[in-house]
Amino acid sequence: PCAGAAPPPAAAAALAATPPPAAAAAAGGKPFVGAFDAIISSELAAVLAAAKDVGGDCDKSTAILSKAFERMTAVIAAVSACKKPAQEDLGALAGPVGECIMEADGLTGGRRGAMFNHQKAIAEFLQALTWVVYTGKDCGMSLPLPHVDEVWGAAEFYVNK
Repeated sequence: PCAGAAPPPAAAAALAATPPPAAAAAAGGKPFVGAFDAIISSELAAVLAAAKDVGGDCDKSTAILSKAFERMTAVIAAVSACKKPAQEDLGALAGPVGECIMEADGLTGGRRGAMFNHQKAIAEFLQALTWVVYTGKDCGMSLPLPHVDEVWGAAEFYVNK
């Protein structure tokens, strides 16, 4: 658990107490926190702006995408200040991101609308955020970089349709 944070199962409280990435980086935090924040403020901002122009169901799925990255930002900031958490603490820490993944996947069920491929691409891509729960070769998933590459391929399939 994080030094000074409430003990598990208070992972949500630890996340709430975690400073935003820009603040963590400015306060001598890890460089990857600032790098993740830079991706959010440039790349994700461009996606959200384009989705706003499209509107409709596109807004729904990109709102979930934005929420997932906000939650992942909190995970990244917490990871920068914590030692390796116990398995149950890791699940509690990453749980809010998982909720977004399930919410995005829920948009792809049922009747296929005009934005189905967009929604499915986002639902597939959000699986990339699960790299943070990689705990070793016996955890049932690829190393983080190959995992993200695999997920990117699945998302790209729907982008190219």
